[in-house]
Amino acid sequence: MEEYVVLSPVGHYRTKYLEDFLEALKVLAPPPAEIVLCFDLDSEFDYKKLPYKNL
Repeated sequence: MEEYVVLSPVGHYRTKYLEDFLEALKVLAPPPAEIVLCFDLDSEFDYKKLPYKNL
């Protein structure tokens, strides 16, 4: 089976988008080989505050 990578959405409400995105990934079969979190480097977004450690 082929491996694939998923990219996260980027938006004004980053935490909400990422929480929804990560929750949706749980139903993918097979799971992605890699998950790439995309966000603006100039933003004050702190990805460490996300409630997910591992999917």
